[in-house]
Amino acid sequence: MKPTLFAGRRLATMLLLAASATMLGACDWLRGTKEPDTVTLLISSSDVSQARLVSSFLFRQLPDPECDQCEPIIQLLAADTTMVQLPYEKTFPFTSTLQVFLEVSPEVVSTLAMEVLIDDREWFNDFRTVDPNADPVPEVLRFIYEYEDISF
Repeated sequence: MKPTLFAGRRLATMLLLAASATMLGACDWLRGTKEPDTVTLLISSSDVSQARLVSSFLFRQLPDPECDQCEPIIQLLAADTTMVQLPYEKTFPFTSTLQVFLEVSPEVVSTLAMEVLIDDREWFNDFRTVDPNADPVPEVLRFIYEYEDISF
């Protein structure tokens, strides 16, 4: 039996649909990114048993009007502030804003360790002495993340 023109078009359409589905699924792979699902925070200290944690999933980064070269000013639109017992570990789901602000500070000069994982991949790891009474700006451990899609 000889293939007809209709059968050839049908085969070509099926191959095109299969290739398209594969490419759609591979978009994240091609871009090397995907929207994050979770952020995990780990805090520890050998000096203190608790620390202040400020967490926000809704904030804005604004340019400093007095300094073009300075880091942006962070405006928290919604935040939670709590004292956490150390060591501390918590996994948060990302909200639709796909951003997170985490800030940790002790009540007294202490050595703190803070690690942040996004979807089980390390994005931040800091270990140092933090002085919450430093002048003019108190020292903190801070992590800021905003997901940006890299679309073609």
